Amino acid sequence: MAFVGTYSVSGPSSSITLSSEYTTLDELLILIPNNTTHQITPGDLRDSVYSLWQQIQGVSLIAASAASSSAFFTNIEPSTITVGGITAGTTFSTSQTMQQMWQQLLYPYLLPSVSLSVSGGLYQREYGDLNGLVSNSVTLNWSVTRNTSTENITLINVDGQGFIPSGAYTSGTKITSATHSWNTSSVSEDYTFIMTVVDNKPSTVIATSSITWMNSIYWGRINLSSIGNTNLTFSPGSASLVATLCNDSLIYSLSGAGVSPGYKLSTTKNYIYNDIDGAGNHLIFAWPSSVNNATLPRFYVNGFFSTAFTRVRTASPLTNQYGFTTNYEVWVSNTIQNSPLNIEIK
Repeated sequence: MAFVGTYSVSGPSSSITLSSEYTTLDELLILIPNNTTHQITPGDLRDSVYSLWQQIQGVSLIAASAASSSAFFTNIEPSTITVGGITAGTTFSTSQTMQQMWQQLLYPYLLPSVSLSVSGGLYQREYGDLNGLVSNSVTLNWSVTRNTSTENITLINVDGQGFIPSGAYTSGTKITSATHSWNTSSVSEDYTFIMTVVDNKPSTVIATSSITWMNSIYWGRINLSSIGNTNLTFSPGSASLVATLCNDSLIYSLSGAGVSPGYKLSTTKNYIYNDIDGAGNHLIFAWPSSVNNATLPRFYVNGFFSTAFTRVRTASPLTNQYGFTTNYEVWVSNTIQNSPLNIEIK
């Protein structure tokens, strides 16, 4: 029990009385017994009352101090560091309530989250494919999430069409189509859809999603028995005869020679064909003339560089199933292949 001070009583029987304050509740309860045998003295009661009075006085001082403080914050000096949502250099020339200050500190402004995607994930399509070119053949999925409760979304525009914001989260679809040029020299073309979102800060957020148009490469086996299964290593002049058999129809029907499916959308000729099997036929490969090094391929058979392939068509127009025409390079193995091979084209 800590000694606190004295107090005096004025009057005919004035006196000075010492009083002490109990510092904790436990101390008070321990030092003051149940009085079953009359142990409590007048001094114990006086000290208890004095302790209570002192505690009340302390609470009153704190309350008075809090009441005298302003409920607003004002400071024209720029802040020196970023704290929460209040960036360095911010001034508060206009009074801010405590609610506003804590809101800024604990809930910093965040840009809206925006998502735009092509339904079905069909981001790669073959030149001329009507599944994309025809009106209303592409479905865009979009969504917007407001990440700052005080900044409402004011504008949503998806592929040129406006949508009405609705609360903290808005989503929907847009039916549209894409286009590409009919320039056969392009390895690929992108058609990009754009989504724009604005909030009332104001901030603008843009999302994009694209469809990439390209050609296919083809591979498989070709039967040259009609021209005697010619060996192009020893008879390179037979390439023109082989070319007559490597027509568009045959190329479209190639099934991969054990490496299914025999065709693949691609912007490059480079590919690895593991366990490709001629099964007693010649192997055939075709790719657009627009790809890099289209006329200078390097063939590796089971890891070793090979020159046993001959180009039988070059810059040769090929019209795909959608009516799109582009030039192709067509290569054939010089000899028939009777067992699976690992072939890499670079």
